[in-house]
Amino acid sequence: MIRKKILVFILLAVSLASHIFAQSHTAPQEELLRRGIALYSIGRFNDAAAILQLIGPVPEALYWLSLAEISMEQYNKALSTLDELENTDHEGIWSAESPYHRGRCLFYLGRHEEALIMLGQYANTLDNSDARKAATIYWMGESLFALGWLDNAADAFILIVENYPHSAKFEAASYRLNLINQKRIEAELLALLRWSHEESLKSLEEFQQRERQYEQAIEIYRQRIAALEGRSEEELSQSPYSFIPDDTFDPGERDTGAMLDSGIDSGTRQELPTESPWQGRAEDRINRIEALINNIEGLSETLNMMLLREN
Repeated sequence: MIRKKILVFILLAVSLASHIFAQSHTAPQEELLRRGIALYSIGRFNDAAAILQLIGPVPEALYWLSLAEISMEQYNKALSTLDELENTDHEGIWSAESPYHRGRCLFYLGRHEEALIMLGQYANTLDNSDARKAATIYWMGESLFALGWLDNAADAFILIVENYPHSAKFEAASYRLNLINQKRIEAELLALLRWSHEESLKSLEEFQQRERQYEQAIEIYRQRIAALEGRSEEELSQSPYSFIPDDTFDPGERDTGAMLDSGIDSGTRQELPTESPWQGRAEDRINRIEALINNIEGLSETLNMMLLREN
């Protein structure tokens, strides 16, 4: 009987001591947690993290510690803290937003596809009326934007602007939409500039080809003049083309006016003599040919001016 009383007394003493120890141990943890949250709220993230780390594996402390590490851009540390939070918070109260913060960390680490998957899965668990859904969709849009999928990113930002006008991400989403539209305009202008440059090169090549044709025609007439100066009037009257070497002049090109007309558009065409340069005396023929050469040279100068304007 006495032994039983002694045993009961010992058990009560141990229970009381445990309760007193637990109270004395919990009080400092609560104080540290309060101080850590207060420091985080005023932006002293380093001090907040240092205090929160002293608390140990307490879900609420780990939650605020992860936020402090994200604010300090220590994303790998934050991912480790979020892992510990999910393993510790068995009730899931403080780890409910863990996928959202994990997605942000992955985004900042440049792992945009992983962030997109994580945030998409989390968004599917949220109700449309939940304010966290707008923030989640926004970071999905940022991930899509970083991947270069501008059309999909625009859809995400439009969803925020149209359905969540009171969201904290409304202004940021509107800015991103304007930026995407600007990039689209830049792409269109770049394509137009590239097309214009290609057309300019094509036109330049055509002009150079015409110029070579004119130079060849001028050379033919110069050879004709040289031949005329060495022939008598009687020889010229017998055969207007006999003095021109076969390898110099192709009878198929005798209609020089038609050949020149085919190489220049009507807007720059200069009038060529309509009467044949082979009629009349030899001296008159030479004068007519020289006038024709001057006209052709004038066409060449006009072409050069067109080329300069094109460049």
